[in-house]
Amino acid sequence: MAITDFFDRGWRARPEGTAFVMDERTFTYREIGELSHRVANALSAAGLQPESKGAVLTSNDPVGWACVLGIWRAGLAWVPVNPAGPRAEIGRLLDGFDCEVLFCHETLLPVVEPLPADLKMLRTVVSLGEDPRLASKAGAVTLDDFLKDASTDLPDHVPEPDAVAGIMPTGGTTGAPKGVMNTHRGLSVSAVHQMLAASYAADEPIVNLLAAPMTHTAGTLTLPCPAPHAAARSSSRPAPTPSGCST
Repeated sequence: MAITDFFDRGWRARPEGTAFVMDERTFTYREIGELSHRVANALSAAGLQPESKGAVLTSNDPVGWACVLGIWRAGLAWVPVNPAGPRAEIGRLLDGFDCEVLFCHETLLPVVEPLPADLKMLRTVVSLGEDPRLASKAGAVTLDDFLKDASTDLPDHVPEPDAVAGIMPTGGTTGAPKGVMNTHRGLSVSAVHQMLAASYAADEPIVNLLAAPMTHTAGTLTLPCPAPHAAARSSSRPAPTPSGCST
């Protein structure tokens, strides 16, 4: 079982159901699912091989989550990078974990602009925004350009349960953070336990507030835990503030 199977379960049940809410905008399972297919197909077309490393640098944003889903669908391992972290730490994680592709919200491009020259493996930076000038200044391409020829078809690659789905950094209490390899099977078990711990009545509307960063456990597990009848997610603004969380 792949970690993406949980999202796809909600997509099959109610494709037009709400998957995420951010401010006044809603995103359906179909929108996020098809975007994730395009991301995966674009990654494969760019020559990224299964178990290559990919990161998403953004606060809690549904488009960023679609990119994580796309990374998984292409067979890549996700490297969680906290947007609140210092630039040096972000660079150290991307370099130390051999990250080859980075999806970055355009508001955070100034953080990564000086980094690519110092990173051995990073070959592509994709800006999650619409301003090509900002992207070009940072040595990035816009998401629209990256996806321009990408199909919404289901990617050919099917991750094996024991394939690496994520390289998760440790907390750093015993020195520099290390990368822990988490498989699709391991993350799926965590997702199941999360679902068991937060049960709902059959007819109860399900809304999860995505307040924790998407790079942390509580935030991460909001992605693959949709209910069979289409759970809604609430997400913070691209620049998270307490008043930016929708309900």
